Amino acid sequence: MSWTKNKEYELITDRTKLRNRAFYWLSKRDFSEYDFRKKLDKVCEDEILKEDLIADFIKNDFLNESRYVRAVVKTKIAAGLGLVRIRNDLRPHGIKSEQIDAFAETLEVDWFEKAKATYHKKYGVTEIADHKERAKRYRFLQYRGFGSDEIKYAMATDQDNW
Repeated sequence: MSWTKNKEYELITDRTKLRNRAFYWLSKRDFSEYDFRKKLDKVCEDEILKEDLIADFIKNDFLNESRYVRAVVKTKIAAGLGLVRIRNDLRPHGIKSEQIDAFAETLEVDWFEKAKATYHKKYGVTEIADHKERAKRYRFLQYRGFGSDEIKYAMATDQDNW
């Protein structure tokens, strides 16, 4: 059994077929405009047809980048990720940091408490035995996307001499 990354798609030249395929994709999940264009590029070579479809979908609010950002950010926050990681995860999808920051401000998330909750979910209230363990826990929270102040706050609840 072999897995191929580049799946061959039948090219679509008919406006109705392309619109139906696009609706099918959007019925499964939201896309950023950048990702949606990449997906359309795989099945259609006619640039005018693709641009018309995207413009129509944006006008009718079928393709909405702010809705996509909202869904992804809420999902990642629920998964215990910090703002740095969320920004880095959305950048390859064509989303600007300003959009993410604007939406994150409306959420009123306490990133310090989120870091603390993520830390306690992973490590509980166990003591830090040595510097190696402290560094390991620090790296874990860094990887999850929290800043140094947030990490210090989360870890300070475990020890007094931080």
